Amino acid sequence: MCYNKIVEIGRFTGFITMDNAYSTTEIGRRIKQKRLEIKYTREKLANAACISDKFLYDIEVGNKGMSAETLLNISKALDISADWILNGD
Repeated sequence: MCYNKIVEIGRFTGFITMDNAYSTTEIGRRIKQKRLEIKYTREKLANAACISDKFLYDIEVGNKGMSAETLLNISKALDISADWILNGD
């Protein structure tokens, strides 16, 4: 199921980009780590999060940031908190 609404996560609303305080490389590493841990293919997670495989790849390797909506979709698909994706906590 795709979640198609703008969300507010804590005090953060908007887009996560390389200009934000969050490291896109670390965010991507955590997403990939959890994806592999639960034995999801990139395609399966991308479909669950309503994004393309290529975009998920770009997120995982730190090439691109993502919207708060995409962050929420990925966190729900992986059954983890958005805080853990952002901060590792």
